[in-house]
Formats: sequence, C-alpha cells, structure tokens
Amino acid sequence: MKEKYVFLLVSIFLISSNLALSQTLDATLLELEFSNDGYPERLTRVDNGFFFSSEDDQLWFSDGLSTNTFMVKDFASGLYDDITSLTPIGNKVFFVAENGSDNRELWVSEGTEESTIQLTDRNVSYSTQSIYQIIEYNGKVYFGAYSEIYGNELWVSDGTVEGTFVLKDIEESGDSFPNDFFVFNDQLIFKASVNQYGTELWTTDGTEEGTVLLKDIRSGNQSGAVAQGAIVFNGSFYFFANDGSNGTELWKSDGTPEGTELLKDIRSGNSSSSNSMLGVVLNDKLIFLANNGISGNELWETDGSTVGTTLFLDLNPGNLSGINYDAILQLEGDLIYFIGSDGAEQSGLWVSDGTNSGTIFLANSSPQLLAGSSTQDYVVYFAQNENNMTVLWKSDGTPNGTVILSEDVEVTNISVSEQGFLSYGNQIFFNGKNEVNGNELWVTDGTTEGTEIFFDVNHQYGVIPSLLTAVSDKLFFRGNKYGYYGLYTSDGNLEGTKHLNIGSNAGGIDDESEFIDFNGNLIISADDGVHGYELWISDGTQEGTSMIKDINPGNASSMMNSDTFRSFVVANDKLYFHADDGSGLGMWVSDGTGDGTYKLSIPEVQVLIGHNGSTPFTIFGDGIYYFGFSNGVYGVYKIDTNTEENTFIHPFVQIEHMYVANNKLFIIQDNGETNYPHAARELWVTDGTTEGTSYLLDFADDRIDHVSIFNDEFYFIARIDDSANKALYKSDGTIEGTVPVFTNSNLPVTTYPTSKNLITCGNYLYFGVKRSSGSVISELYRTDGTESGTIAIVNEVNGAFNIISELSCFQDILFFKQYSGEFDFWITDSESSDAVGFNLNITNGPLQSIYSFTQAEDKLFFYGQTEESGSEIYVAYPSENNLSIENNLVLNEKDKLTALVYPNPANDELNIKVSNHNNLISAFEIYNLSGKKVIDKIYEEFKKEINLNVEMLPPGIYLIKININNKEQITSKFIVI
Repeated sequence: MKEKYVFLLVSIFLISSNLALSQTLDATLLELEFSNDGYPERLTRVDNGFFFSSEDDQLWFSDGLSTNTFMVKDFASGLYDDITSLTPIGNKVFFVAENGSDNRELWVSEGTEESTIQLTDRNVSYSTQSIYQIIEYNGKVYFGAYSEIYGNELWVSDGTVEGTFVLKDIEESGDSFPNDFFVFNDQLIFKASVNQYGTELWTTDGTEEGTVLLKDIRSGNQSGAVAQGAIVFNGSFYFFANDGSNGTELWKSDGTPEGTELLKDIRSGNSSSSNSMLGVVLNDKLIFLANNGISGNELWETDGSTVGTTLFLDLNPGNLSGINYDAILQLEGDLIYFIGSDGAEQSGLWVSDGTNSGTIFLANSSPQLLAGSSTQDYVVYFAQNENNMTVLWKSDGTPNGTVILSEDVEVTNISVSEQGFLSYGNQIFFNGKNEVNGNELWVTDGTTEGTEIFFDVNHQYGVIPSLLTAVSDKLFFRGNKYGYYGLYTSDGNLEGTKHLNIGSNAGGIDDESEFIDFNGNLIISADDGVHGYELWISDGTQEGTSMIKDINPGNASSMMNSDTFRSFVVANDKLYFHADDGSGLGMWVSDGTGDGTYKLSIPEVQVLIGHNGSTPFTIFGDGIYYFGFSNGVYGVYKIDTNTEENTFIHPFVQIEHMYVANNKLFIIQDNGETNYPHAARELWVTDGTTEGTSYLLDFADDRIDHVSIFNDEFYFIARIDDSANKALYKSDGTIEGTVPVFTNSNLPVTTYPTSKNLITCGNYLYFGVKRSSGSVISELYRTDGTESGTIAIVNEVNGAFNIISELSCFQDILFFKQYSGEFDFWITDSESSDAVGFNLNITNGPLQSIYSFTQAEDKLFFYGQTEESGSEIYVAYPSENNLSIENNLVLNEKDKLTALVYPNPANDELNIKVSNHNNLISAFEIYNLSGKKVIDKIYEEFKKEINLNVEMLPPGIYLIKININNKEQITSKFIVI
C-alpha cells in the first residue's frame, strides 16, 4: 500500500487538469528495421545550406539541422540515374540527372521540387550522353555536352531553359570535347580539341566571339599537349604541357599567347616530369609534385621563376619516390597534408608548414580523402585502426594530436570522389556507415561525443510493429524482418530492442496470434518454418525462446487452421488453450514445459469455436468454462482445474463471449435470430451451477463485444430497445441490477469502437461515443457507475470532425489520441474533468501516426510512423518528464531523483527501487535515530533495485541515505516493526 500511495502522490503532482498546453513528452525511437543504405554523396555547399545525392537518383537539401533535411526530388531510376556534377551558384545548384528516359540532362534547383527544372532536352544515345565538368563563371555555368546539331561542344546556362544553349561550335567538323575548366583573370580557361591544333588551351569571355584558342603549345594537330589541372599563383596559372620536344613539363601563363611559356624542364630530355598538376600555394610559393628522373616523385616548389623552381623535399632519398601521383596533397589552413613515405618506417600521413624543418610525419595511415574544419585548426579523415577497421581520425597537425576521433563510424564502400567531406558552420558532414544504420549522413564537431549520425536518409519502411504486449518490464511485439513477421522484444533501450529468432524465414507469427503473460514469460502461437503453428514461450532472450511442444507433429499446425482460433487463459499457474493434435480440436493445459503440456481427457465433448471466431472459454472460480457439443446438445461445460472433471452446465445455441464479475460468470449468447427487432443477443449469468444459470436480458444487436469490468460490475455496449442507437449498460448479475448508465439518442455510443473503447483507469470507466453516422469515436466520456457521475471529457465542438482512439491507462493516467487539435496525444486522470494535450519530442521527424500505448512498469511504449523511419517502436517515461503545472513550477533534476522504499513499515525485507530509469543505486547507508550507522553497502555494479534483509534491526525508525550514480544523494525514512 505504501508504494502505491507514494506513486499516487507523484502522479497527482505530475499531471493535473491545469497542465500548460505547450508541454512535451520525450520519446525515444527504438528503431529496428533499416532499409537499403542511403549513400549520401557529393555534398555541395550553397549559400543557405548544402545539397547532396542519395541512392544515386535522389536530390536532398539540408540547412545543417536534421529537422530541415529533406528530399527535394526523386528522379526516375534508369541505366544512368546517378546525380552528378553538383555545382553551386548562390542558393542554386546545377547538376546532371536522369530525365526519365535514360537521358542525362542538365538541371537546376533552389531546394524545392517546384524550383527543380530540366534545362537541356537532347536526343542522345548511349555513347554520347555525357555532360562533363560544370563550372560557375560570372553568374552562369559552363560545361561540355553533346548536341544533336553540333556534337560535343561548349555550353552555357543562366539557369533558364531559354538561356541554356551551345555557346560555340569549336570544332565544326566533329567534337571539341571541352573540359578541365578553371577561372583566371576574368577568363574561363579550358582544354579543347580541334583537328587543326589537337588538344590545347582555350579561353572564353562568355561570348561566342570571345571563345578562342589561347596558345598552340604543340605545333600541328597532335593531341595531348596539355595535361590535367592548373593552379593560379601570383598573377599566373601553372600547368604541365608537352611542346613536343621537352616532354610534359612545368609551364606558366598570364592568360595571353605570348605570356604562355615553358617555366622549367624539370626532367631533361623528352621525358616527362608529371602527367598532371597536383599542388598547393603556401608562403608565397607553389608546392607541387614532380619527378626529375633522379629523386623520384617528390615535392617541388617555385616562386614563379626558373631559378626559383627547385626540389622542395626529397622525402625518400635516392631515386625512389616519396609520394605517389594519386596521393593526397591538400592545403588546410596554413598546413599541407600529404601521403608519403621516407622508405623506412615513416609511411603514411605527413604535414608541412611549407618549410623543410616544418615537414613532419603524423601517423602510419594513408587516407584517400581528408577535410579541414571551418576554424582551420584540425582535419578529419578515414584510416585504419589497429583492428584493420577503417574509422574516423582527427589531426591538429601534430603527431600527438593525430588520434582516432570515433570508432562508431566506418568509411563507406563507395568511391572517394563520391564520398567527400563538407565543412558547414562549425561542423563537418560526411558519408559514414555503422552496423545499425548502414551508409548514411554523419556529422562531427571535432569531438568524440559530437560525432554522430546526422540523418538516416533511407530507413522509411520500419519494422511495422503490432500485438504490443507487456510482460513484467519488457515489451514483446510482432514485427517485420526481411519480409516475414517474427518476434521482437524491448527493455526500453536500443541495445535491448531486438529480434528473437523463431526459425527460418518461411515461418513467423500470424497477425491474429495471441500474446499472453504466463508467469513472467510470453506465450504465443508461432511457426518456425518446420513444425507449423505451435505453442512457443519466450523470456526475452534468444536462448529462452523456444517451442514448448509440437502438438500436431510434422509441419501441420495445431493452433492455426480454418477451424481453430488461438486463445489462452491462465489459472493456478497453468496455461489453458485450444489446440488440434490431428484428431480434432480439444482443450489443452501446459505448465510451460513440453512434458507438462497435455490434452485434457474429455473425449465425449467436442470443443467448439464461438460466433465471430471467438473462443468462449473462461476461468471462473475453480473451473474452466467453455462452449462444447455432446450427445446432440450445445452448451456450456466446466472443467475442474483441480480434478480435471468435466461437467455440463446449461444448454446454449451459440456462445459469443464469457466474462467474470461480482463472483458471477456473464455469458453473451447469439440466439440465431436475425430479423430485428427480435432478440439476437442475450445476456445470461451463472454461478457455475445448472440451477444458478439464468437469463437476464436480450438485445436486438448484431454483436456485443465491447466489454469492461469496473468496480466488479459487468459493463457492456448494446442497442437501446429496437433503435439503431446504443447505450452503455452495467450489470451486477441481477435483472434489476442490469441497467443503462449512459443513454443519449443524440449521442449514441459508437457501434464499431476500437477494442479498447471501454477502459478502466483510476477511479473511472472511460468510453467513447459518436455524434454522427459512421464508425469512429468522436467524443470521450467517463463514468463512476452512476448517471450523474457520467460526464464528457472531450466534446466534438461545432460539428468539427474528430476521432478518438488508442485509449490506454498508464499508472492511473488515461492516454489517448484525437484527430482534432495540435497535439500528438492527450491525457486525463481522476483528479481532472478535462483533457490536456501533449506533443512528443522525438528526433526523427514529426509523427504521422501513433498507435497502441502500452505500459510496462515505468515505461510507456507505442509505435508510430514517420516519413523518415516508417513504423517503429518508441518508448517514453512519463513520470520522469518535466511537466509544468499551474503555478509554473517545473520538476528539476533533484526532484526527479526519487526512490521507492517499501514495504513501509517493514518486517523482514526492505525493497529500494529507483523510479527514474536513468539513475542507479551506487551505495546506501542506514542510520538509527541516534545517528549511528547500522548498515552500509557500496556496489561496484550499480543497481536499479535492491532487496535488504532487515530482520536484525530492532523495531524503530531509520534513515536511509541512497547514493545515485555516485553523484547525488537522497534520504528517506522507514519503519521496522
């Protein structure tokens, strides 16, 4: 009693009729089912956020907040459906994507589907579909692409269809394939190939007339004169080119033909020193990669003069290369990061401040990609750890500051060019993977705790939970795994939310399977893919989940076929159920073991299924009452749970349901009459004897199946006389005590309510009614069992459409949903005649729907659906939530640190239980009233609940000081008698 009293006080304090309407309840997503990897790729920053592609053919946008991360457009899948070449201008992004007919075209978007438009519409074939590199120049984009008229030529776009066209047909007799664009001195420089000159440098000012050859470096029509890449430095741009006599060497240009010249023949003769420009600018010099034929591939530097072009660092002395051509050489802040080897032990990531003395080895790891923070004080990259897992690292440019940032995320298996890092705000976004989420979008702020999944792009289908059932402090439910429906459990934590294997993918749990708590274990009917539907038991662990008995041997089902329905009842620590062992439907009993599972011997009686598929057998007193057939008589029979003796009680036409209240068994019979207003349903009552079985009342109704027991009386919904309206009735088992509690012709009780339309919670019975025609509950009432004590909690206002559903009692607080209003759910309790709205605070987007509130001790489970996660399980702890009340008090953390000490007074055993699931008992001390410590204990493993033997304590009053998480302490009194 003490424990119940303590919680009642807490409940009243937490929830009252004057709760502010702006409150939220924190709910945690316990996500189980994740669909295909999202593969967020090609992260591209614009002025107001960033774009990225997902699953190749989806365009997404984010402003840096997960709540504002959304898909812009889902493009048609096809052979060439990758979204590529994302190029920003202001708030827009230009990109290449599939147009629905395997044609890749140029698109533009401002972050909405309406603003996402196709700019090119070309009649292309497989071999000529490409749109190459796109670059921004003077507010427009330029690119190379195929045209049916001109071939592969230079295009321009201002972001409109009309402003997108071929700028110039550079090679009129073929294709010029313009590419490798860069901007220099208000010019757009690129490479193009024409028959007359081969591949050379070209320039444009954005006009057809201003698109001209910059310089014919290699005379004649030979191609390959200009290598890939160029770097702008001190008023010139630098690149590698082959003039036909010196090999591919270092050139510089001021953007004019006469100012374009060979800077230095680094590797003398006609051999080449490099096949591309890979370099950075630091400390007023250009540092780049080259090979002089003596030192191998190493870092060189130039100040723009021939004499000032020298070897910067021979990392691997001799003619062996210290740096590969495809390795990282990247400037972040004032440091150059690169991959190299000294030929000895130092092979991996290096850093340089632009001086020889400031070039040092960082770590034995060789990332393909890295990125610097916006503050330029660290970089992140993926590299292997000691277990050969490719995880996320961080470096501040020093060996001691080069450490693993997080091992919770690994590199994806997509290519480096598609993966990428993006610095935005004070965070770095990237593509990463873990076991739970797959390949998704991650974020880091440079700290381990700030490295987390930012957005799971692709997990929309969910586990689709159903049949939520609490067993002790756990939740069991049915859910989808890879296309079949199996068993799941949750203890309220993500790591404790898991699938319990019951066999092959061919098996599973039917959507009509019954879940029941049997002595702290779950009992279900399940199919392991081998034995058919049989009796199973689970304690919430994989090893504790097993078939109890193969009642119908082989692959035939004992508990699921066209003639049977699964239903369980528990009496005297035994489970009773209907099953078919191949010889017909019978009554079975089980103690939870195979040897203790057997068929009751009542061969002369055929066990029957009730009307509408029900199984009318019920525990009452010392017997199991069921509907059966024997010697030409249909009726109710009783099996004594002690002797297993079978007794005939009374004949009936067709039993629909049986319920126990007021030490009586209430029986609902379908008398077979279908011509209204004649009776179709009859209410009977029995004390378990033939002479004590009597008829009470009949109803012109098609079914009576919405029932509740309240204050030990039988409540049910049935028609009012011969009208179409319904009323709420109650019965104490007598004719005079069977009376309507709520009758209102303008507000008939709904004909087709949810299965929880009648629910006892706290001091009242709650029920729903509907104002107009239809099958939905539109208003919520409660009753104390009297007409005067029956009041409305929620009225349908001004004819507004409303639906009330998902009624559930959580520790004397009624939770429910209603369609109208701006809240996710509503509550009311015995202290209030109003309902108060709450919103759920979740992290994976707004809930589209909420279903099946289910209490498991201090946890409130439900399943909800979001656009991001599909249908998944959530958990909340309502008694721990910060809820403001009328005087604006708010529970603080100290208020939430509470423990239940019971029984109080105690005799031999004292229990201590922490009410907040986040807080655990780390130690305790017990003092008598004189201040003397009499018992103390320190726990190495913190406890949520402890049990103490206090028999040795003399009767009296004691203080117990409880340490919570080694941080806080709370004190309570208890009495020993």
